[in-house]
Amino acid sequence: MEPVRIANIYPKHNEDRVLLKLDDVPEMLQQTLLSIEDQDFYKHWGVQPKSILRAGLA
Repeated sequence: MEPVRIANIYPKHNEDRVLLKLDDVPEMLQQTLLSIEDQDFYKHWGVQPKSILRAGLA
């Protein structure tokens, strides 16, 4: 006998997220996301002072 569903639990902000290991994400998708999100990803050490200043002025 199946239990009766009395309610649903929805994630915050109506978003469903599935966490993946980096090895499960195709290399092409990783490179695509990096090229869109941070073109200088391989050129800086994690923090870009220019970007922080720009965000502070906004």
